[in-house]
Amino acid sequence: MTTTGTPSRMPRAQRRAQLIRVATDVFAQSGYHMASMDEVASAAGVSKPVLYQHFASKKDLYIAVVDTAACMLDEVLRPALDLPDHRQRTEVAVAELLRFVSEHPAEYLTLHFRDNYEDEVRDRVTQSRNLFAERIAHVFSDAVGLPSTWAGSLGAVVVGMVDSAGLYLQENPQLDLEEYTAFVTTVLWNGLSAIYAGGGTGTATDGVGPPTAVE
Repeated sequence: MTTTGTPSRMPRAQRRAQLIRVATDVFAQSGYHMASMDEVASAAGVSKPVLYQHFASKKDLYIAVVDTAACMLDEVLRPALDLPDHRQRTEVAVAELLRFVSEHPAEYLTLHFRDNYEDEVRDRVTQSRNLFAERIAHVFSDAVGLPSTWAGSLGAVVVGMVDSAGLYLQENPQLDLEEYTAFVTTVLWNGLSAIYAGGGTGTATDGVGPPTAVE
């Protein structure tokens, strides 16, 4: 990890944003438990007192990192989930998420792992991850008429699948992003299309059967 070499004086908001960026890399590499404020200060090229002027504790800094990463991901995904066409919504959402993983790996890792022993931090990570699942549940329940209970389950399943796909992409950076996105989208859409075909109403098994490819 290299020091940023930033000037000793910087507007407060700019300095805070810089510290969050640097801390994101530190937490992604070391994990919450092993990372230290000394490590963040050194990587940011500031003294430890300067770091504490902006964040009272490592917990406060990590919460800022998680909140920032969650906002970045939300800004990327929100427009995709508002698209009217079901297939287009799926394709764009998967593409944007995997692009986020590729372009912002440290931010993605801070949202994926709960590597800590602080309840407040663990809850914040869970809350951020659940936000996307809740949005998916709302969109798909409106689209296919799923009862709210099953819509929530669908949101969790979709997020879990795409989340795992994102981790696999990080571990296999040699994959072609466009080809991998198309593959993940096809697998996901074939499952969702069964729900669309069945109307998503009634019992939990309505519309569920062998996946049918949708051209």
